[in-house]
Amino acid sequence: FAQATANIGLLGAILPITEQQLDDVPQLAALVNQRLVLMARKKRSYAFINANTSGGVVGFLSTASIDTQAQGTDPAIDAIYKGMIGIAVDGGATCTNCVIHPLDWQGFKLTRTIDGIYLWGSPSDVGVDRIWGCPVTQTTDISQGTALLGDFPGYSQIANKAAVTVEVGRNGTDFAEVQYTARVITRAGLVVYRPQAFST
Repeated sequence: FAQATANIGLLGAILPITEQQLDDVPQLAALVNQRLVLMARKKRSYAFINANTSGGVVGFLSTASIDTQAQGTDPAIDAIYKGMIGIAVDGGATCTNCVIHPLDWQGFKLTRTIDGIYLWGSPSDVGVDRIWGCPVTQTTDISQGTALLGDFPGYSQIANKAAVTVEVGRNGTDFAEVQYTARVITRAGLVVYRPQAFST
């Protein structure tokens, strides 16, 4: 093993709540906890894909030395396949997932022959979306026109340094405005063991 450093970041979100809301809605505290944990998960997801030392985290797209495959004049599907081959050749890895924006995936799914037959299967078919045999994850956390490919379980890990914590207190002008601020925080980072096992 070569020694390396992985950035650990503080990720979180805040939500203002009035005292009246807390008094009037008995289940609000549970709802706030649930929503804040969801907000923290979404923030983590975005950071692990995109962040460039935002809050200390470096995401996949900002990780040095990951492969890139420009689309150029290729159809998008060809560029994705070439990216998968790059992962195999340069990273000695097998692509386990393709992360893609839903609007980009829509372009693939709605492709039809001149006879109107869908190339990616019947709309009535149920199953995992796949490209070149690889499962597809759709998320708006990645920009349109970019796909992230990689061997995620083999060569990356999320390092959780602290549990998700929800706290409620006064912040700034909260006392004068008769409200509280709810906060959720966690400390985590993304560890990429072999950058060449990933490609954009």
